[in-house]
Amino acid sequence: MTDQQKKKIQACRKAVEQHPQDAEAHFELGLACRKGKCWKEAAQAYETSIHFNPKNKKAMHGLAISYRKLKRYVDSIAICLGILQLGPDYAKVYFNLGLVYEEQGEWDKAIAQHRKALDLNPDDYMVHYNLARGYDAIKDGSKAIGHLRKAESIANKGNDEKGKNESKSLLLAILQKYKYR
Repeated sequence: MTDQQKKKIQACRKAVEQHPQDAEAHFELGLACRKGKCWKEAAQAYETSIHFNPKNKKAMHGLAISYRKLKRYVDSIAICLGILQLGPDYAKVYFNLGLVYEEQGEWDKAIAQHRKALDLNPDDYMVHYNLARGYDAIKDGSKAIGHLRKAESIANKGNDEKGKNESKSLLLAILQKYKYR
């Protein structure tokens, strides 16, 4: 965690102390803790924020991510499904569900959730990248390659060096694995 992240967390903690019933203060603390990878404190802050503002989809999504990072998969899924009941047009929630299923090795479910995220946001680099990983896991090389090529194209358009390198590296490995040229 960087010094800047530590300072942000401390400032948010102070805001929560000064305004203990302020949903937004707790949300900001959750966000700061999530960025600093303090998952347990992030989850607690998001839970409190939701207590004071039960319809805050961003706080709910932050809580779902925190639960996933804490390997509380059942809880993460339940929160995601709750968000989708409020409105099914939240691509990041489908993406998080996909990650939950990936982490549990449930690749068919992961792919289904990533496809829903892709329907809502067809130019999302990470969704294509994770779909490629999913298709590779179920041994569908042609779909994995197609999604990696799309991910690489998106990364190139956005001048995303890390994305270009990640997708190119995985693409080369998958091309070799499936003996494509």
